[in-house]
Amino acid sequence: MSRAYPGDEVYFHKAGRPVSGKVLCAGKHGCTVEHGGARHKVKWEQLAGHKKRAQQNYQVLEHGEDGLIVENQHGHRRYVGIPPEARAEQLVLDPPSKNGERTPE
Repeated sequence: MSRAYPGDEVYFHKAGRPVSGKVLCAGKHGCTVEHGGARHKVKWEQLAGHKKRAQQNYQVLEHGEDGLIVENQHGHRRYVGIPPEARAEQLVLDPPSKNGERTPE
């Protein structure tokens, strides 16, 4: 389960039943979710998935090879990692020879 943020709508288990609710706040061990007019403290292990992710408006502060640091309108910063398989690797190829074949180094 990926992390949830305030404003996200998530599925979670309450008394052995799957239900959904809106994330009010999130912390190290879980989040507080509003469901049926009540607030529930939900551990990360109890989250089943996202119903809808909240609109995120971030400004990129730093961009690196493995990810970037972003900041929202409230000044909260996040690190967003880019997995190796999603990176656009820059390949440098030798120029072709006169006959169209690459020359070995």
